[in-house]
Amino acid sequence: MRLHVSAPLLKRVEDHLRHRKTEQVVFLLLAPAPNGLNVFDIYPVPPDELVSESRLHAEVSEEAQAKIIKVVADRKLLLGEIHSHPGCRQDTGFSPSDLAGFDDFVPHIFWRLRAKQYVALVFGDNDFDALAWQDDPKTPLPVDALVVDGKELRPTGITVRELERRKRERERYSRQVAMFGKEGQRRLAAASVAVVGVGGLGCHVIQQLGFAGVKMFFLVDPDRVDRSNLNRFVIATEADLGRLKVDVAREYINRVQPDAEVITVADSFLSAAAFDGLAKAGFVFGCLDNDGPRLVLLELCCAQQKPYLDLATVAGATCSRRVIPEQVITNLGCNRYPAGVSISPRIRAAGRLSTPSIYLKDCALASIAKEPHPAYRLPSRVPHSFNLLDFADVPAAFGCDLTVPGIRDLDARQRVSISGRDGRTRRTGKTREHCASVSRSVVTRRSNHHEQKNN
Repeated sequence: MRLHVSAPLLKRVEDHLRHRKTEQVVFLLLAPAPNGLNVFDIYPVPPDELVSESRLHAEVSEEAQAKIIKVVADRKLLLGEIHSHPGCRQDTGFSPSDLAGFDDFVPHIFWRLRAKQYVALVFGDNDFDALAWQDDPKTPLPVDALVVDGKELRPTGITVRELERRKRERERYSRQVAMFGKEGQRRLAAASVAVVGVGGLGCHVIQQLGFAGVKMFFLVDPDRVDRSNLNRFVIATEADLGRLKVDVAREYINRVQPDAEVITVADSFLSAAAFDGLAKAGFVFGCLDNDGPRLVLLELCCAQQKPYLDLATVAGATCSRRVIPEQVITNLGCNRYPAGVSISPRIRAAGRLSTPSIYLKDCALASIAKEPHPAYRLPSRVPHSFNLLDFADVPAAFGCDLTVPGIRDLDARQRVSISGRDGRTRRTGKTREHCASVSRSVVTRRSNHHEQKNN
């Protein structure tokens, strides 16, 4: 579809849009043309008919809208609009608030004018974008060109490409949105995740988060792919032998998410480059293979109040520690073991730990989404916390699952409460500050033990 306009009319439009440094609006009175629409006349909206105006927003009063709609209806014409984005020098496109406004306004115009066409343009300083609605008020289509006295000007097309990308993502993540909601999926897409240890466990974390929609990764691992890794390093093949694990992981993520940003450090997480990346990450996954580095990484995340989830593997069980900012410092415990027995007994013996534990059963995926689907009556959980997803207890109707347990009612001055598998809340008798001191004690004792052993 092409929109035809004379040069004098376009000059009047541009003069009005640029006479102030805030967003301005011009309504277009349109008539059908053989291969599109023709701009018959314009109505520049004066400042006194704007409810509000700024560099980022302009809202036309309802009275002014009703007036121009009546004029268009009386003259049996069609309606369109142009508004400005002052200061946008290139790649001009409609903003999310523009698109949200069209969702309400265009159906109203279709109903009031008994017409099934509407056109909208947005002008930046040097280029423009355009959309057209035909028959369906909820589906905008591209405008091929703005024809000015026979000369074709092409829109940027940015908005149409963005709408197509959103449609693809809606289809791809429809099952997750059914469970997490749109806000949960938005948080996944915006999350910045650090994975320390890209081995047999870390590659599964990367794989699941990539498929779930995470697009910002920081990967830390100094090792290279060995043949003995191939039974569990599921993102590698024989062709990757000898390559850095972080490089293999980056290529895999980019195949899953072509627009993902992946930063890698092929060094210890104690290196300067790793420290810088961990400080910028929004969430940290610890996928290390021995206790000493685990505790050091835990302490670093505690010191920075960084959301942290530590994962380890053992036959038929899982073990985790997690940090929820300002709410809980540490969680040491393994499922399917009696109280006081840990997969890392040396750690528990060294610090004589009595810290909060959570029952985690057959966990396979980490979720940054905030709330569970309302269909499942799970214990309440701390907002903005990590939760492992339990594939064993919840049907895979949505393609992924929720954790059974949760932590709640945590405060630095309060006792720590645990929501167990049965839904009952229990007091541990330990404060958050106590948990932090125990965590520091473990690191100190562990360090002293190694020094004595070396001496």
